Parts: sequence; C-alpha cells; structure tokens
Amino acid sequence: MKRFAQSLILAVISTLLSYGLLEAGYRIWAYESIKGKIIALASSQFPRAEGGTSIYDPLTGYRYRSNLKVERYDGPFPISWATNNHGHIAREDYPAQKPAGEFRIGLIGDSMTANVTNTVRWGDVLQDHLNTSEAWRASVGGRSTRVINFGLDGIGTVQFGAVASELAAPFGIDLLIVNLIKPDVARRPYYRGASNGLSQAEFQKIILSKSIDKMSWTEWQPELIAATIGPHLGLKPHLTLGAAAALLNGPRHYARADEAATTSVQSFRRLLGLFPRAVFLVHPVYQDYLNRLDDSADALLFRESFENFRALMGEVDFVNMIDRLPKPSSQQEIDSWYNVPADQHNSDKGLKLYGEAIAILLIERSSQATR
Repeated sequence: MKRFAQSLILAVISTLLSYGLLEAGYRIWAYESIKGKIIALASSQFPRAEGGTSIYDPLTGYRYRSNLKVERYDGPFPISWATNNHGHIAREDYPAQKPAGEFRIGLIGDSMTANVTNTVRWGDVLQDHLNTSEAWRASVGGRSTRVINFGLDGIGTVQFGAVASELAAPFGIDLLIVNLIKPDVARRPYYRGASNGLSQAEFQKIILSKSIDKMSWTEWQPELIAATIGPHLGLKPHLTLGAAAALLNGPRHYARADEAATTSVQSFRRLLGLFPRAVFLVHPVYQDYLNRLDDSADALLFRESFENFRALMGEVDFVNMIDRLPKPSSQQEIDSWYNVPADQHNSDKGLKLYGEAIAILLIERSSQATR
C-alpha cells in the first residue's frame, strides 16, 4: 500500500508538472499568436498608409489630416468640408502665431462642433457675425476675430483637456469655447486614424499596452483545457483574440456614471488650468426637443453622468443653449434644424441659428464687461 501510495503521488505530481509545462507552453504560444493578430487587426483599423481623413494621436485620440477636401452631394443631405495647413476644419490657412491685430477664439467639442456632416460650420457663422458687430469689435480693441475649430467628431469630454493642451494652446487663443452635448460625459476615449506619425515599434507598443498586456496571463483557469475540451465542460477560454480586441477598442461608454463624471472632471481641470476664462456651452441634441423622456439604459447613463459631472464642476457656468435659441413653433421646424430622419446632427439651417445665438451671447457678455 505504501509503494502504491508513493507511485500514485508520483504519478499525480508528474501529471501536474506535465500539464503545467503544457499550460505554460500554450500561454506563450497564445501570447505570440494573439500579439501578431492584434497588431494586424489594429493596423487595418489605423492604417499606416496615406489616405483617410484622420491621423492617430495617442494624446488627443486623433486629428484630421491637413489639406483635405471632402464632398458628398448624392446622400440624404449635402456634405462639404475642408482642412487647412494645420489640419483644422477651416475655410483658409492662417499662421500658428497670432498676428498683432487678431483676437482668437478656439472651439473644442465633438461632431456638433466639427460639423463634418454639413456644408456650414457654426464657428464660421460666429466669426462672420462677430466681425460685423461694432460692439464686439470695440470690446476687443478693434481687432479682427478669427475662430479656430479644434472640434473632433466622436470624442468625449474625457479628451477635451488633451485637445486644449495639445491642439489649442499653441495657437494663442484669447477665448476658448467648450461645446458639449450631455452624452459626451459618458464617452470613453476615442481613437482612430492612420499612425503615420509613429514608428512601427512605437505603434506596436501602444497597441499591445492597450490589449494583450492588460489581459491576465497568470490566472488559475486551465486555459489549455478551456481552449480544447472547454465547451464540453462549460469552460470558456479567456486568452483569445476577441478578448484582446475588446480591450483594444473598448466599450464606447463608461459602465458607471460616477466613473464617467470623475474622469471628465480631471480632463476639465486640465483645460481650466490653461484657459481659466473658458465659456462652456451645452449643445441641444434632437432628443432634447422631443416631448418624451427616453428611459433606455444609455439615456439614463447619459443623464446621470452629466448631472454628476455638473455637480462636481460646480464653479463652472454651463450655458444651456436650448434657452438661447429661438423657440420652435412646430415639430416641423425642429426637424428642419437637424438632418432627420437620416441623421440627428444639426442641419445647415440649425448650425446657422446656433452660430448666431453664440455670437449674441458673446456680444452681450462683452457689453456687460465694459460697463
């Protein structure tokens, strides 16, 4: 019996050691296999070749390529926009260094500021309106006003601080306007675009740090068994390309409203450190005009995230622009301000109204400041 027990113990130990070696070997193979596949996947999402509208930026998420011209007139609504020599959505080039006779306003926001689903930008409307206002020109010492659009479609407030420091600060901005929609607060960081500005080694390092390096490679689950006969035992493998891709791309929104709000506050503290007199606008979306409350999970997350964020940023005056826009007389008029039903971004008409409303707001504030 003693000899049998010793043989049994030896067999168990040998089996465990053998499986341990196989498990370790499988995990090494899985790491290298997934590593190659995730880099290939990321390279297809963020192509290194020239082309597309965006360039990957690890700090801001991305930026637009310079000297673009994008047009589409055969869709449900017309689209026409261009970028200048700096990659800003603009009608013309301008120097990075501010000329002596120029007052500069910078805009930070998402697609409601970038206006890449339009032929009109509310920032251009704002610039034109201010430059024809004698009251405004007097308030800025007779200087001409240039509005620079740093908007990036798809980003959230968590990225606004980086946009302020990396994109806006070098351009001598005198007044920063931060234009957000309530769902922006719930958005996780958003990345896209070609990675032309990075070396291959830098690109791979970033991709791995956001994907397989975040996976738990030392957990106790028998990964080799899960990957082979796991389906028959109710086990699912954790070390998969799908898991790495989920980490790389991530969910679009934070899971909890408190996390979303806290992260956005950190971003805004960074922004306020650079632009303490920034103006903060809440841009109304189409749903804000509907006479029904959306009680979906996403809508609840958006509302709670924004309210938590606003409470934490108590010292900031958020201007709710729905109160500054004309009161719509009908649902038909509301619809005319947006690209519905095909898209819920503002229409060209809606952007013209929005730019004019912001111009009136700034002129009123400038007049109050000079009294």
